[in-house]
Amino acid sequence: MGAGTIIMTNKTVKGLTTAASIWSVAGLGLALGYGYYLIATFGTLIIFFSLTALAYLIPMGNINRLEIKLNEHQTTKYIKQVLKKFHIDIENTDVTIKRDEDGSRNYTIMYTLEVPRKVDTSQLVFELSDNEQVDYVRLLE
Repeated sequence: MGAGTIIMTNKTVKGLTTAASIWSVAGLGLALGYGYYLIATFGTLIIFFSLTALAYLIPMGNINRLEIKLNEHQTTKYIKQVLKKFHIDIENTDVTIKRDEDGSRNYTIMYTLEVPRKVDTSQLVFELSDNEQVDYVRLLE
C-alpha cells in the first residue's frame, strides 16, 4: 500500500511522504473502525502538525528542466554564474551539438535543476536570455 506513489528519477525520490500519509490514514481508519475515537483524533492532529512542520523545517526545492540553445560553448560559464547567483543546483546536464551547413556549431543544453522555492523563475529566464550568445531559453516545470 502506498508503493505506487514512490517514484525514482535520476537522483531524486518522490512520493515518500505521500506513501507514509496513506499508511497513516489507513491506521486512523482502523482506529475509527474499532471505536477508538480519542486515539484517532490525537493521531489526526499529530499527523497534520507533523506534515505541516515538515514543509517548513525541510525546505524542498522544485526540480525543473532548463533548455538553452547557444552558438558558443564559452557561454556555459555565464549560465553557471547566473545559476549560482540564484542559488540553483545543477543535478544533471545533457548536451547536444549540431553543425550547420557553414560548419558552425549550435549547442542545446538541457539542465536538470533544483530550484529553491523563493526563486523567481521568470527573472532567471530573462537574465539568461540577456546574453547575446543565447538563442533560446525554455524552463520546463
